[in-house]
Amino acid sequence: MNLPPITAVAFLSVLFGTTVVNAREIAPAGPGETCGFEGNADMYGLGIRLGVYIQAFATTLSGAYRQESSRGASFANGFFQFAMFVALVYMTVINRELEVVEAAIIILFTFCSVSISNPEDKEALRKPEGIRLRDIRKFLRHSFVPFGKMLTELALNLYWTWFWFLGIERQQLSPCTGYGFFFSKVSLFGWFRTLATVVTVCMVVWDTFVILRVLYSKPPLPSWITSITEFDPNATKKSIVCMRDFAGLVISLAIIGFYILSVESMILWNNIRNVNVILGSVGQMIPFLVGLGSFIAVILEWNVKPECNNCKQDIMKDGNPRNGVIEERKEEKVCDPEKSGLTVKQEEITPAPEKLE
Repeated sequence: MNLPPITAVAFLSVLFGTTVVNAREIAPAGPGETCGFEGNADMYGLGIRLGVYIQAFATTLSGAYRQESSRGASFANGFFQFAMFVALVYMTVINRELEVVEAAIIILFTFCSVSISNPEDKEALRKPEGIRLRDIRKFLRHSFVPFGKMLTELALNLYWTWFWFLGIERQQLSPCTGYGFFFSKVSLFGWFRTLATVVTVCMVVWDTFVILRVLYSKPPLPSWITSITEFDPNATKKSIVCMRDFAGLVISLAIIGFYILSVESMILWNNIRNVNVILGSVGQMIPFLVGLGSFIAVILEWNVKPECNNCKQDIMKDGNPRNGVIEERKEEKVCDPEKSGLTVKQEEITPAPEKLE
């Protein structure tokens, strides 16, 4: 029996996760012990969490409505999350007392923003066409941010996979801790651990496939526009893009909401202390102000009717697209010499000599 690659990987993950990995359980508090632990406010304090949530919301909102500020917000958001991932790896290496729940929380709210992208990000993914400066600048301008986000997401999924296989056994587990959120209070061990292992392995396989596809200059995966047009030939590009943007906004907000519920519930259920004060440390104030500043910048630069990046307008012939294809016209800018202060030199035109028969 031939199995698809992702199905085969998932099957092997379930088999490995249920047979090889040792079962670890949540331990109650013993005599003289206290449930929970003192959290690291400089990594996931309230100020940092609010900054991450606000940045994710600002990036999603500006991207869904195609604002000019979306690229700047997306870049700042992605770079901040990359820094959080580096800090997580650093803490994993040097901190022997890193709690299981702490690592899970940091990964979750790092994913909160990495998984959020603009509608056009993945469509713009292209590797440099050459080694010329113009080609490299074009790649850095259009593909650097989405490609960097994909690499960060792959790195997070690799760490996430290591966490479920090995890290969860090696990291610290305080009494009464080890609870996670999956639409209710669940243990991070047992069936949930097996499910999470399968999901993360599949995500690693998928991210690797997409990145290799970009590096080998394969055509992009079928977009929503192509799929919908096949079922509805009368659909216009403008209507499809609007529907896609609205659906992307709803899905992104749902993802952000799920991550927020997961993080805040885990902090509450695992009795993590000293991480719910914004003014607790300077390290919390900086990310909070950065996130708030990103949101304010998006609001101040908001354009009610954002223009298309290529200055294109959808035009329909006689009110209907011809053969399901929409013609596009670029807006031409006419330069008036008198208004611009430029002088145009009039050249004398001499008629061509007549041809003698």
